[in-house]
Amino acid sequence: MEKMETLTDELIQSSQALEEWSQAIEISTQKMEAQTFLFDLRDYLAMFTIFEDQQTTQVSKLDGKEVLTVLNAQQSQLVEWLQEAKTMEDSGDLRRQCASVEGILEFNHLLQNEYPNIGEVTQETIKKDTTKGFWQRLFHH
Repeated sequence: MEKMETLTDELIQSSQALEEWSQAIEISTQKMEAQTFLFDLRDYLAMFTIFEDQQTTQVSKLDGKEVLTVLNAQQSQLVEWLQEAKTMEDSGDLRRQCASVEGILEFNHLLQNEYPNIGEVTQETIKKDTTKGFWQRLFHH
């Protein structure tokens, strides 16, 4: 049981870090792949409400290149969580929670396979979005 609590805490912490990153990033409309990924990522993170009774306050900042690393780590944690849950006493609540976690795991796998280069795309977009626009360069010269 303690191992499941630790895994749950780690999953919550990493999902909150992803959530914070997804809210902070601004993607230009020219990068459809990055926009689609953000929408899919936010849908994925919404699934973590099954762990809503537990809160984590310490969240680390992410950059675009770390997103797939976090998703990969979450995938391992979700698999381990399911394995641990299957050793526990079977109940209706646990079965429903396992089914939800299996759905999260499937969505995680989809995100990693659909967007293998998303770290580079979002990093590139952030760099482009932080440059001064024409009017800023003209008047702040």
